[in-house]
Amino acid sequence: MKFSLLPLSRVQARALSFSISRRSNTQSQKDDLSLFRQINKLAQEGRWNGVTNAPSFKSLFNSEAMDAFRKLNASKKYPFLTATDYGQAIKGIVALSSVVGAIYFGVYVYNWLVPEEKRLKYKYRHEQH
Repeated sequence: MKFSLLPLSRVQARALSFSISRRSNTQSQKDDLSLFRQINKLAQEGRWNGVTNAPSFKSLFNSEAMDAFRKLNASKKYPFLTATDYGQAIKGIVALSSVVGAIYFGVYVYNWLVPEEKRLKYKYRHEQH
């Protein structure tokens, strides 16, 4: 037999736990919806463009509108390449072209820094005698 501070039946305990969990869920939902309430208020005042889902041009320098825009875009956590169908192929092409570009740049810098006599020893082998 369990003892508790409050003598509650199972039904009363279940109802109490349900109301506590429901209360905590509604508080978190109110926090989640505060951004959208702010956006709705800005849209009613004409400072939010609903088509582009961004502050209107008139209110670009309005700190409240830009703050809402930053909060809205902070929730978008996916990178651009995962949003496209060919994201992995694009990543591979970019990586391969980066490696080829780095090698080409390395050879260019080597040819620019090291004198020709040092680089081309085979070409100038007869002139060293």
